[in-house]
Amino acid sequence: MAVTFARGFRAGTAACGIKAFTTGASAIPTNQRDDLCVVHSAHPCDTGGVFTTNKVKSASVVIDQLHLQRNRVQALTINSGNANACTGAQGFRDALLMAKLSADRLDLDPDQVLVSSTGVIGRFLPMDAIKPDDRHPPQDRPRRGRRRRRHGSRGWDVQGVRDDPPQHGDDARLHHD
Repeated sequence: MAVTFARGFRAGTAACGIKAFTTGASAIPTNQRDDLCVVHSAHPCDTGGVFTTNKVKSASVVIDQLHLQRNRVQALTINSGNANACTGAQGFRDALLMAKLSADRLDLDPDQVLVSSTGVIGRFLPMDAIKPDDRHPPQDRPRRGRRRRRHGSRGWDVQGVRDDPPQHGDDARLHHD
């Protein structure tokens, strides 16, 4: 059953090379699997969370606990390949930026977005792999990564809701205007 089975939900994935860049790669591997997912609800959701009882918590756990207190969540941004744990203040800045990038594209407040990370511990998130390359317009960007997957009756291209076919390349990253 797809996450978009419920009416009003959209989701999409992208291959950004998060784990590859976390471990020192200089380019996305040709066999890169999707490692970024955004789920969006058309309306605020009643939400809750189950979190670690460990004294050491990742930035995304702490931020999500704070965002859940407002009970206005409409989106979830998930990355696989980097846990963003044990990364100090930079980890918090990166997690907040992930929430802001999604929020900006969805016309939400950042506290309406939960962020989740899993993967390598103790390394900073490779935010350049997630954000677009602003040096080139989307049509001129070098081709890196695979075709995005679309789920649900309307597509989600990780930049925003679209009705047209997905494109290729770096514009699959979360976009910040």
